[in-house]
Amino acid sequence: MRTLTALFLGILFAGTLAAQEIRVTSSFEPSILRAGEMGVYRVTVSKEIKGGGGFFVVRGFAVDFSALKPPQGLQIATLGKSTSTNTINTQTVVSESYQFRVRANAEGEYTISECKIIVDGASATIPAATLKVLPSARVASAGNDEGGPPLQMELVLPRDKIYVGESLPVQIRLYVQRGVQANSIGQFIPTKIGDAFAVSDFSQPVRREIERNNDIYLEVIWQTVVSPYKAGDNPLVFQLDVEAILPDFSGQRRGSLQKLSLYTNQDDLTVLDLPEKGRPENFSGAVGIFRASGKPKIDPTQAQVGEPMTLSFSLEGSGNFDRFEAPTLADDNGWRVYTPEEDFAPTDRYRYQGRMDYKYVLIPRDESVTETPAVSFSFFNPDTEKYEELTLPPVPVKITPPPPGQRPNIPPTVARNGGGTAPAQARQPELLPIKTTVVAWGQSMRPLLLSPWFLGVQVVPLAVLIGLFLTRRRHNRLLNDPRYAREVRARKALKPRLAAARKAASAGDHAAFYSEAQRVIQGAVGRLVDQTSEALSADEIDRLLATRGVDTATREQTQAFLHAGDALKFGGLQRADLDLRAEMARLETLGTQLMKLS
Repeated sequence: MRTLTALFLGILFAGTLAAQEIRVTSSFEPSILRAGEMGVYRVTVSKEIKGGGGFFVVRGFAVDFSALKPPQGLQIATLGKSTSTNTINTQTVVSESYQFRVRANAEGEYTISECKIIVDGASATIPAATLKVLPSARVASAGNDEGGPPLQMELVLPRDKIYVGESLPVQIRLYVQRGVQANSIGQFIPTKIGDAFAVSDFSQPVRREIERNNDIYLEVIWQTVVSPYKAGDNPLVFQLDVEAILPDFSGQRRGSLQKLSLYTNQDDLTVLDLPEKGRPENFSGAVGIFRASGKPKIDPTQAQVGEPMTLSFSLEGSGNFDRFEAPTLADDNGWRVYTPEEDFAPTDRYRYQGRMDYKYVLIPRDESVTETPAVSFSFFNPDTEKYEELTLPPVPVKITPPPPGQRPNIPPTVARNGGGTAPAQARQPELLPIKTTVVAWGQSMRPLLLSPWFLGVQVVPLAVLIGLFLTRRRHNRLLNDPRYAREVRARKALKPRLAAARKAASAGDHAAFYSEAQRVIQGAVGRLVDQTSEALSADEIDRLLATRGVDTATREQTQAFLHAGDALKFGGLQRADLDLRAEMARLETLGTQLMKLS
């Protein structure tokens, strides 16, 4: 029976596993280091399995890294790997991430060139990746003349002119110097000061490490769209409240958290009125860059006098889509035109870019018309500072007279706010007819709401909604709160790490035990900072514990675990002197203490 089952599963998934596409990516994390600091070089191998909606086991990849050659001066050592599987519908992506510890003792740029590797017997290419190494750390403080301030916020505008009614995308950039511990980044968003501008919702912040003022900074970027209310010199300033520990003149973090308010240094912004010169008569307030999306269409292309037809077309581009009126149709006595139906499909969260679809109802008055009215749309282009006009050509139609003896069926119109007309609606009945049926005798008069089974049924959807709410809230917090996400990942990884260390201790494997002990400590301490935990050195861990007031005995015990592996490997510590069972008990106690730090 087992043989038949295995044969059936093999046949079922043979085609599935054959349709595979291998992708390889590489990166340094972080991409900028100082001389002597450690980072991580990561190579990720992904395989897409199409039609993989069933149950199957993926055993990972057999990867040969023998062709991977680091440049001279860059030290590299294997850290380990992790595997993940993600299935959506019938497509499964299996990924394995290989981590290598890297360090360079001299400044410069180190590039691991593109090279060929063998994945499961097939050739694949690792793309090139570059690490930038700056000189060894210098003193960083608020008053240092060699570089910029440890915390700074800037407002970035795409141009220095803005017009009333215009929608303008802007960026707010926060720069946090390496060595500054800022805990509230990502929990708060910048707030606008002043009432001269409207501001849309902010995007999720994008983070990256950059070189700035000959130092390493964490750059955090928010995007939004601003729209001025009035002309004149108006302030456009954003404020962000953060909590941070700033370094002193020795380059060490000391003291308690400080609550700081950062401001963009934008002076008054000149807002201009739209020019009167050259303004078309049909201008309705559109500011931006727009274009026609295809040609107008008419449906049907042939009709009788008095029969409705639909003219549809689209405008796309970027600008204040929510602040202008629909395009006008050329005056033509041969048509009755009604106010169009509008449907906007944005391509960004700010409704700044997208496509607006228009549908006009047209009714021909007589059979002499041969084409639809032309469409005219004017807008102000802030890049060229001129008014521009789009003219969409008429669409040919064929109109036939109504049958003899029949009058054209052209509905009357009523005026609408903002101009235009719409068909008058027929008056609908306002009262329902009297109910003539009688409720059968013996039917219960007790309200359904008071029935026990009805009340019990309501508990089920309520419980489902509460569960979905809690799940969604946790998911959003994992996305928007990096510190909480690191905490969750660290606690999730702690139990299997301790289990692996316990297994190594029982087997008397000293090297494996202290390797797992090092990862337990790195994971428990690494959750406190926005940095890859595997890249934390023993000195960095000790500094982190010192800034949080950890006692000397605990710090010394932590360092003993971190250095025990090297002591065993290079001498100075004998295996016979170690009781791994007692060491395991101390590791569990130490891990619990470190996980309590905040």
